[in-house]
Amino acid sequence: FPVTITKVIKIGSKTDIALLEGIVREDITPPPAEISREVVSIGEEVVVIGSGDGDHRKLTVGKVARLLKALDPSDGSVSRYYLLDVSAWFGNSGGPVFHDGKVIGLIKGGKRLPASVYAVDNLSILEFLGVK
Repeated sequence: FPVTITKVIKIGSKTDIALLEGIVREDITPPPAEISREVVSIGEEVVVIGSGDGDHRKLTVGKVARLLKALDPSDGSVSRYYLLDVSAWFGNSGGPVFHDGKVIGLIKGGKRLPASVYAVDNLSILEFLGVK
């Protein structure tokens, strides 16, 4: 793999995401990815990049199908997700979702047929990172 994980910095129990520290192979220089601060509208095009089915070069294109909110009755917090009409495979979980070159989500899960994928939204990611 191009990255060796060295430390878990933070785990989001409600968002199912984690902030990791790692060492990138010397022959790879990944570009930084900016997280969008805008909510993406239904029908907007998105690109999913990941390691679906073990292939480290999977890229699929789709659209935002719905914006979803889930209320946690235990503490009243609200989780936000995008429902995407895009193909994703096992191995894509945790991978970025892009719109206009910026990260707008992280793949959480879904099903292949019909193609429906859930992604933690960018505002939840920024909140998890403590970015105002």
